[in-house]
Amino acid sequence: MKIAKRIGVVVIIICVMLVNLGCKGDSESGLNVGTKVATVTINGPQQEVTLDKSQPEPTQSQSELAVSIPITDEPLKFADVKWNFDMAKMTKASEMGFESPLSAIEKSDYEPNIEDVIQYDSSLSDEALYHAMKYRGVEGIEIIYDIDKLTWNDFFGDLDYSQYESVKTVCLKHDSIYEAEIVDEYEKYFRYYDDDEGVYYEVSEFMMGNFTDPDAVLTKKVMGNACFYKGLSELSAPTYNPFVLEKGETVLNCKITTLEGEPVVYRATELDGQLYEEWISIKYGVLLKQLIFDQEGLLKRRIISTSVENKFIEDTVFYRPDDVKFRDITLFVFSMTGGDTKTLAGAVENTVPKEPHAMMLQSDVGGNITIYSGGLKEMTLDRPLYLTRNKSMNGDERTIIRYRSESDFYTICPELKMAEIYEKSSLELRCFDFEKVGLYSVKDEKNVKSYTFYDNHVDSVSGMIRFYEYVIDKAQNKIIAVKIYSKESLTEDVIDGAIITYEVVGIGEMDELLYAMPSDYKIIDHGDNSNNDGENMPFWYP
Repeated sequence: MKIAKRIGVVVIIICVMLVNLGCKGDSESGLNVGTKVATVTINGPQQEVTLDKSQPEPTQSQSELAVSIPITDEPLKFADVKWNFDMAKMTKASEMGFESPLSAIEKSDYEPNIEDVIQYDSSLSDEALYHAMKYRGVEGIEIIYDIDKLTWNDFFGDLDYSQYESVKTVCLKHDSIYEAEIVDEYEKYFRYYDDDEGVYYEVSEFMMGNFTDPDAVLTKKVMGNACFYKGLSELSAPTYNPFVLEKGETVLNCKITTLEGEPVVYRATELDGQLYEEWISIKYGVLLKQLIFDQEGLLKRRIISTSVENKFIEDTVFYRPDDVKFRDITLFVFSMTGGDTKTLAGAVENTVPKEPHAMMLQSDVGGNITIYSGGLKEMTLDRPLYLTRNKSMNGDERTIIRYRSESDFYTICPELKMAEIYEKSSLELRCFDFEKVGLYSVKDEKNVKSYTFYDNHVDSVSGMIRFYEYVIDKAQNKIIAVKIYSKESLTEDVIDGAIITYEVVGIGEMDELLYAMPSDYKIIDHGDNSNNDGENMPFWYP
């Protein structure tokens, strides 16, 4: 339920990034359109609005009916919401066969069974009933939904709409979620949330090409996005728990009723000026029906369950696919939900020059790194090259140069006149590269503020995840240290091995010659799909 709204945020994000990214919604409500008196109630006293039929038909602006809806009798009261529904448009939509936000809801006296997922005290009502609801979660369940998304067009009073349909299969096991939403054979979405990992993944599949040409060959395009939820208090993890509300969501009504003979909890909420009506199964604890209405009272989305089945679900259902490259968008989602990204952006800009340069980092254990780059380009380094000084097995000093050129990762040792090429390498560092890592946590202390990012693409034999913690001096608004360390998983508290702390000690000039490969160097090319997972000894070490 909350999953739909949160996924909606990701949909917007993916659309912005040229991809695409969904469940979310009063007691008695009734409206008799066409009679002299329209009665509007939501579990409270009725209000009468006189519609004088002797007057000319209202224009669009005149037909907007502002109704202040009392939610409950005193003293129980959720909220008072003033709806500016357009009665003329609602009437037209109703004549087209669409639902009205003012349909009557009958109350049921159903007593929950001990096996029901949702428990409550049937002697309570309204707000007291809602706050007494208990949800015990699901062991394993599969739901299939039909989804209709409507876009309304008003062309000089001629109301029309376009409809976007899809079928979504949902698997739930405790707090883990899997969704497969199929629009047609050309557009599909797959979403994975393994609660043990805490990362939400979405895979978008599109068939691209000339659809007007029956002989055209279509190309399949797959895009992946990921968002980590468990390390940031500003982000709430995806959930199908029907009693978790969104930030700013207001409960308007709650009552027990039936849907096609099945006992359900009916609830109405308001979020961002829209009315959400939901029918939640008491037996299964999942959404059975949802209607979302816009500020004019027109239906925007309809979700109807066509199948609900308790079943055993393997844990692997919730695992992300290994053959998809995922772009982490946690930092962007964090920003969209009001998280402080300005401090980070300002500190990065004050620390890293936009012009080509060399940045010297000195560690607390004696090792130094010089990062050459073409400068800071939208929160990432352009063509970063890492230069370090290392000792061989015999104590000989070696200059080690590492950088990525398109799909290949190079490791070069000038003293040996040798270079090694892998497609992937666990030795590839991503300092100041905020495009290829994911936001993990934010810690605000008295004099400093720290932003920690994780690199889930290390692909080392140890399976470790590398972390980068950027320590910002608040007074200077600059990054004063970068801490690098590893952990076994994103939910692991224990750090594996040492924390290496680097300080930015200077900025020098760029050296483009470092990127040039001398023709007399011996090259060891491991080919396509190769990965240096750290298991083998470096070529320069013996």
